[in-house]
Amino acid sequence: MHNPMDPTQQQNLAAAAMMWQMQMAANPNPMMPGLGGIGGMMPPWPPAMPVVPSLLSVRVDGLKFEYQLTEDDVRKVFSRYGGVSKVDVDREGTKATVAFEQPHQALAAQHDLDRKPLAGMSGAYLRVEFQAPTYDPAALPVAPGAPVNPWALPTMGSTMPGYPSAPALAGASAT
Repeated sequence: MHNPMDPTQQQNLAAAAMMWQMQMAANPNPMMPGLGGIGGMMPPWPPAMPVVPSLLSVRVDGLKFEYQLTEDDVRKVFSRYGGVSKVDVDREGTKATVAFEQPHQALAAQHDLDRKPLAGMSGAYLRVEFQAPTYDPAALPVAPGAPVNPWALPTMGSTMPGYPSAPALAGASAT
């Protein structure tokens, strides 16, 4: 049988919890001042490394006509910096996208080739810029048996005797 707490015990417990929360807000780690974490067991997280995309957008600027890029030419120039996993040239041949196997290879190519003058073409230069990867949820791997919507929560139904069923979420089908 469960013995309920009397109101005085509940107030004392609530006051103790509030005092603990205030102490933790003032010093989140009393065992190791100056460090985050829980109870001195975990140091703070290191600063996140900047994410360097491995996709580059390439075009030629500074000409009165549009320079025709070819996949072979682009691959030949950029493969000097590392493994090129993909080269896409647009239909008109004016822009290309280069995907590297490693982000540091893309960084080196962008640093060396951006605004580099083209030999034999007065005023022409390469523009090499980082391209943000496009988000395609359909391309994400899905584990077998996983819900199609990654934000959908599974419903428990009435699997626990003595407890009411969980309310259905809007738009979710009941199981």
